Amino acid sequence: MKILILSTFGHYGGAATCSKRLYLALKKHGMDVDLRVVQFYDGHQIKSILSHSFFSKLRIKLQFILERLLVLFSVSDKQYLYKFSPGSTGLKLSDHPLVVNADIIHLHWVSFGFVSIKEVADVAKKKKVIWTQHDMWSFTGGCHYALHCEKYQDTCNDCFYLEDSSFSKDIQTKKINSWERNIFKLLTTSHWLGECASKSKVFNGWDVGILPTPIDTTVFRPLDKLKIKEKYTLDPHKYYVLFGAVDLQDERKGFRYLLEALHMLKEKIKNMHLITFGKQTRDVFDGKVTAMGQIDSEEQLNEIYNLADVFVLPSIQDNLPNTVMEAMSCGVPVVAFDCGGVSDMVSHQENGFLAPNKDANVLAEGISYFDDKKKRTTAGAKAREKVLSAFSEDVLVPKYLELYNQTIK
Repeated sequence: MKILILSTFGHYGGAATCSKRLYLALKKHGMDVDLRVVQFYDGHQIKSILSHSFFSKLRIKLQFILERLLVLFSVSDKQYLYKFSPGSTGLKLSDHPLVVNADIIHLHWVSFGFVSIKEVADVAKKKKVIWTQHDMWSFTGGCHYALHCEKYQDTCNDCFYLEDSSFSKDIQTKKINSWERNIFKLLTTSHWLGECASKSKVFNGWDVGILPTPIDTTVFRPLDKLKIKEKYTLDPHKYYVLFGAVDLQDERKGFRYLLEALHMLKEKIKNMHLITFGKQTRDVFDGKVTAMGQIDSEEQLNEIYNLADVFVLPSIQDNLPNTVMEAMSCGVPVVAFDCGGVSDMVSHQENGFLAPNKDANVLAEGISYFDDKKKRTTAGAKAREKVLSAFSEDVLVPKYLELYNQTIK
């Protein structure tokens, strides 16, 4: 059985991480699997589906630029440039040799000019297709996360992302007209996203499966905290709060709520110290901060999680965040808003702390709750147990193999 996994990116973003982790896990278990991307690929582990010719690479860049220009002239604010995709352009994949020779095509995040709405249907008419959703795009009128909007459940008109409301309605209609019911196997990685998909006008009546992406628990694992803090020259007597995000300016990541919570606790927890990783500046908090910057190595990322006493995720809408799963796999309790797929992983006051969405006061309570060493040690152990029992490769890879076998039959 030949499995071809397709993803726009090889390294950038959570969906790219998920597709790569699934690929490596399947390969480790002896599957005949290939992962191909179009952007930011690693020639050693991940290869591009494009040929090495100059014109092939130029074409995908032009498609990306043209699509972004279309979005630029349609959105109500330039900050939405990468939060909306029309799905109108893409490669011709249905006749590609890798697609022709594969038994199953497993799509992941394929926007930004890689696979168009029409091409998803064309491939699915020729091959068995599984499509794992990492955001809401497949059933909205073009946005990747709808935030407060639920119009995707009926008609995506009057979109707050756009100047012209008919644009989103036309995109949603195109999806409905292009994709026959269950023409491909629809997967989500969280119960929340599965429920959203089932309620949508696009996928109403479809069979929606829920299957998370596995994590390598031998990479993300608990380490000796004292030794790691010594390595990074950090005071072992401080209370370390960890936060990580690709983009602090993204409203969905809710960073302002974390800042509010930290300001509330400055006087209460005198030894509190914030550690950050990702694309961000050092001037995010007027308290004590250690900014690690962007991390490319999973081994180093594992060390950073082990520096933390607690990991905080203030996202106001998220699917199944890799950062939460990684922190928990390292035995670090998580404080987060009770939204999206977070509750699939975090159980309140058991392996973490869940606050009502957008409530910075209760988020602060959660951070304060784990200032107690005994509580965070107990919760950290249970967090690790949760990942081992529900999200490890040993648990999830057999489920993927069963899915592939059922799909072939």
